[in-house]
Amino acid sequence: MSNENCINKISSLLRLNKNHSKNFYEKSLSAGEFLNDSDFENWFENRLKTNVVFLNKSDYEEMCLSSLKSLKNFSATDFGSSRQRDFNQKWADTIRAI
Repeated sequence: MSNENCINKISSLLRLNKNHSKNFYEKSLSAGEFLNDSDFENWFENRLKTNVVFLNKSDYEEMCLSSLKSLKNFSATDFGSSRQRDFNQKWADTIRAI
């Protein structure tokens, strides 16, 4: 598969313009996500495509509020240290985990 075809697939899936898709492709390649264009298809189908989620504003708000409700169940300490995370960091970490 040519670079252009790979970039088009990324553009279509992620709803990005060509420049952003090309940048995404180049950064993924340089990061070792795939080694060459022949390895791209496996990475695209089994890693990228299966992990893409689109949220609308309502979904994102619901997720943030849900994570806020669950904060009381989590420790404020970073594992392996006595450092205490502040409320905002705890909330942000919880949002990312969802």
